Amino acid sequence: MVDRHEMDHQELSNPFLADIPWLAANHFRFFNSLNSVLSTTVDFTMVRWHWVLVAGITSILTSGNAQLPDPLSLNTAANGTGGRFPVGANDAFWYAAEGDTMHSITAFVPAKVVGQCDPAWHTSPFPNNDWIAYDFGNGCFHASEGCVDVFYQRVIPLPATTACGQPVSEHFALAMDFYADNCIYEIRVNGATNYLYSGNTDPYNFHGIDTAITVILNKGWHQGNNLLIVQIKSCPTAEGFLAQANLTAIEPEYFPVSVQKAICTGEQFGGYGRTGVYLDTIMSPLGCDSIRTLDLAVHDSYRILDSRTICKGEVIDFHGIQASKTGMYSYTLPTQFGCDSTIVLDLTVSGEQSLGNDTVICNTNEFLIQSPYSATLWNDGEASPSRRITRSGTYWAMMTDSMGCTFSDTITVNFADGISMPNVFSPNGDGINDCIQPYFASPSINGYQLKIFDRFGSLLFTTANPQDCWDGTLNGQPLSPGVYLYTIEMQTESCPIAIRKGDLTLIR
Repeated sequence: MVDRHEMDHQELSNPFLADIPWLAANHFRFFNSLNSVLSTTVDFTMVRWHWVLVAGITSILTSGNAQLPDPLSLNTAANGTGGRFPVGANDAFWYAAEGDTMHSITAFVPAKVVGQCDPAWHTSPFPNNDWIAYDFGNGCFHASEGCVDVFYQRVIPLPATTACGQPVSEHFALAMDFYADNCIYEIRVNGATNYLYSGNTDPYNFHGIDTAITVILNKGWHQGNNLLIVQIKSCPTAEGFLAQANLTAIEPEYFPVSVQKAICTGEQFGGYGRTGVYLDTIMSPLGCDSIRTLDLAVHDSYRILDSRTICKGEVIDFHGIQASKTGMYSYTLPTQFGCDSTIVLDLTVSGEQSLGNDTVICNTNEFLIQSPYSATLWNDGEASPSRRITRSGTYWAMMTDSMGCTFSDTITVNFADGISMPNVFSPNGDGINDCIQPYFASPSINGYQLKIFDRFGSLLFTTANPQDCWDGTLNGQPLSPGVYLYTIEMQTESCPIAIRKGDLTLIR
């Protein structure tokens, strides 16, 4: 059993293995186990796998001319050619070992691609990314093992300098998103701790599923092969690990020297919204500041308002739209720079609803029809912009506006209460106009009430019977000739409440 801290820091004498401390510390155990397999078993599947492991690690150790890694290539299950290893296959780049809190117990073996064993696990946005696990014999499930520690490792080769010529040991940083079931406990680069869980919750029970962290790895890097180790703590029933590149957590190392950009009026780029050439110093946390020259062109976007008036019944073609009603119409006109311009038509149709809507009158015996045009000729030959009516009916007028548009309109007015009240009566006993009462056009009357007052407001007569009339007396005594006031209240089919007021003259 090898102490994990010892395996990260012990001195190595084999220069071939110097860049991978764990493998150097365990290479004798590794090759002894391989020799044991070859000498005691004839399991060609296991023999073939061991040789693949040796060949894979040897190719990593002997590769020269290292370049800065593409972060996407470090995704778990990425196959190195833009795709991913299928579920059930081994990950050729990520290795896993079972351990306890401080020690690595088993040898590192290729991690198994397991996919989303739990539907609640994170779904990566990258097509070359998937979940991996240490295979306890049942994929990602480890119910019989209880709570376990699993170590995942990967070798990352680096050149001597970053893209802007700075030493990788001081200026290289890698942003990654890590997900695990249950807890990501520690992340080390060549033995240097870049992350250590510090929460108060027991890490074996942390979250339960799908722990997620974003880490910027910026400690422990050097030229050559670097060993990244991620330790997770997991309790049944499933264990899994997913690493994916984070492309937004840190800035790029360098920027183009010159940028040409075209935008539209109202937009901004880099904080600028006017045509011009701008110089900016772009600062990066990786120590690679750049001078950016921005050549910005701002193209105009237009909004053109076109106001028009047409005669009623006319139609105007507005960029394929047949407009015939008052309103706002818009059309977007593409331009060569992609800055669309909008043409707006404000259309007014002269003569629409000139006399107004049809009307029902309940509480008066007259109504004023008003035309908005001075040149108005009514159906009876009267020329006037307005006329006062006292009878129900349909009224028609021909109108001419200031543009010379000639049009006609009709309006129907209905005096729905149907009340007609005489204004003079002579109660002198001659049998003619001796009694006064209203006349009704509609036989269906409800809530009828007639009241007659003198000019001082004293009530002289009241009745709720439409057949009753007033004979000009009060308490059987004839009243003097003069002017008296009346109110009529009732309900009809068209008027819920109809009130009519007026005066009448008593003569003898």
